[in-house]
Amino acid sequence: MPDNEHTKPKDFRTRQPRDNAAPRLRKTQQTFLDLCVTSGQTLGAVMHQLHLTPDQLARWFASAEFRLRLNKTLRFLRHTRELNVQLGAAKAAGLLHHAAAHPEDTTRDLPRSACVDLIRLARSSSARRHAESHKLDIAPALATPHADLDQEQANALAAQLSV
Repeated sequence: MPDNEHTKPKDFRTRQPRDNAAPRLRKTQQTFLDLCVTSGQTLGAVMHQLHLTPDQLARWFASAEFRLRLNKTLRFLRHTRELNVQLGAAKAAGLLHHAAAHPEDTTRDLPRSACVDLIRLARSSSARRHAESHKLDIAPALATPHADLDQEQANALAAQLSV
């Protein structure tokens, strides 16, 4: 069938055909993603609730449309998680600062270890993101021998480290 003006989905605002129409998921696929995000259930529980088999899920993963929507959902969850960690760390730092500045104030129940753990988590999270975005290749550094090693010893060390 030729691709003409009548077969393309139309943009509701301009009533013109859309070339970049978002791929449509089946209702069960959309329900699956919505339940995974909002219900708090495990993957197995969501699959059981929707009567999905592992084979059906595998076929969904083979679909480019489903993978695209799944990756968007995962990116949303990752950004939401990072935002929650950063906001929680800022709140925890404020609580620790208040506790240190006003030791006589006992009205706030302050679980200090939880605050410190949350701040550490935020720092390690931002360090992990930084490391992922700035991947370093250490192989060229090992190709040149150290001042205490000759080329043969450096090659042997590089071979040991690559295993």
